Amino acid sequence: MRKNISLIKIYKMKGTIKVSHAVQDGNISIDEILQGVTVLDTKKIVEFMHEVGKIIALRNAESLSQRESQLLKSINQSIPDKLQTEYDMLNIKLNEEQITIDEYDQLLKLISKIEQKREKKLEFMIELAHLRNVSLKELGQQLQTQVLAYA
Repeated sequence: MRKNISLIKIYKMKGTIKVSHAVQDGNISIDEILQGVTVLDTKKIVEFMHEVGKIIALRNAESLSQRESQLLKSINQSIPDKLQTEYDMLNIKLNEEQITIDEYDQLLKLISKIEQKREKKLEFMIELAHLRNVSLKELGQQLQTQVLAYA
């Protein structure tokens, strides 16, 4: 089995960051990294942190965009036509006071199913708002803007 060997050691040489230390399997301790960083001046540490931030952002962007896609797909999933049609017909009968007891029971079951779907949609929206670091109201505006952009 071939081992993954990386060269990593940070030290200051003529004001630049240099790398040179063999590490097996890509593992280096945080202490080793910090020891290398401590010899740098503040400007270089800020530069180093900026580069680390870019690495983190790239990794987060890959996973967030996939999760965001999943959430958006779930959020945009509408109530099935058959369920909506049955609900609409029974609701009309209820409003016209011509609904039977069995139909009323069926309407209550449909209402429960629809509410469960709406609760799940709200959970997805809350998660998406959290991922985007915005309020639920702001997310609603963003989603409305996205819908209008495709219209």
